Amino acid sequence: MKEKSNIIISIIIPIYNLENRNLRRCIDSIIKQTYKNFELLLINDGSTDNSINICKEYAELDERIKLIHKENGGASSARNLGIEHSQGEYIAFIDGDDYIDNDYLEHFVQRLPADLILQSCSDFCYDYDRAKTQYHFQNKDYIDDFYELFAKYNLYNWGAPWGRLFKSHIVKEHNIRFEQDIHFREDELFFITYLKFCSLIKTESYYGYHYMWYPTSATHKYYGFNHNYKIATEIYLRSTQLWKIKSFNDNFKQVISSKCICSLFISLSSMYKAENINLKNRLKNIKRVKKFIKEQNLVLISKYKLLTLPAFLIDQIFYWKILFQRFKNISIKTEKQCKL
Repeated sequence: MKEKSNIIISIIIPIYNLENRNLRRCIDSIIKQTYKNFELLLINDGSTDNSINICKEYAELDERIKLIHKENGGASSARNLGIEHSQGEYIAFIDGDDYIDNDYLEHFVQRLPADLILQSCSDFCYDYDRAKTQYHFQNKDYIDDFYELFAKYNLYNWGAPWGRLFKSHIVKEHNIRFEQDIHFREDELFFITYLKFCSLIKTESYYGYHYMWYPTSATHKYYGFNHNYKIATEIYLRSTQLWKIKSFNDNFKQVISSKCICSLFISLSSMYKAENINLKNRLKNIKRVKKFIKEQNLVLISKYKLLTLPAFLIDQIFYWKILFQRFKNISIKTEKQCKL
């Protein structure tokens, strides 16, 4: 292995119209890193504002910064293009509206070697101007058995690529990429697939990544049933592969099983926001969820059982509504009117 000081870290930032989302602050925080041996790949994803000129300005001032242009295709396609152009031994992803502390990269390098390093991170609430610790890890090494990361730290629900250091060799050799036709939780699929090829994972209590919360962020947008159902089932199937490959115990299977059921319930609840889905299709979707749960023999851990109530109520409401509509001439309030 190289001397730690000679290791190159490729930093990949997807950029789309971030002129008014603190893009300069993000890039400045990277330039100020105490660890200097990095390349910064700014992937312009078809921006229509002044983001391009901001990036050009920095690229002209620092030879470590490379500006790459592409047509608009979303953050996943931008990250994938960054992976293709990266030359470092390790890869770090940063969102262009976030920022990092000056010693962020240095802390990663100090923990090497590892297949994956997870840092704690803070969640900065933009509207309320208040920061809180979102994930706080202990300094620990995990060799092959990652169950604690899922059970204790709820890692199953945190697939964000930032706050992590990935080994470039693993990403490229196994052709691990972000799904470009999925726009929410696609990073979880990337993360779970990557875990299949990890032997040594290190966590760190230090947190130097500051995630900016915006109401318009992808995590706060509405996604319909089909999208939520697809991502819930795909994450479960890939997690099952991870469980088999790593020979994890049955506790891991129970965790991913319970999380899948919860995600499927969320996909059902998303139908309330979609007024264009008629009752027949809603019932059809409920049956799809039931069928998948039955086919995969999914079970709930006791602490998640309370979360089954909303889906049960949804199920019963829809069936009773059909009975009323078919056999009684009465007025049924819409879901929107009932504020379900």
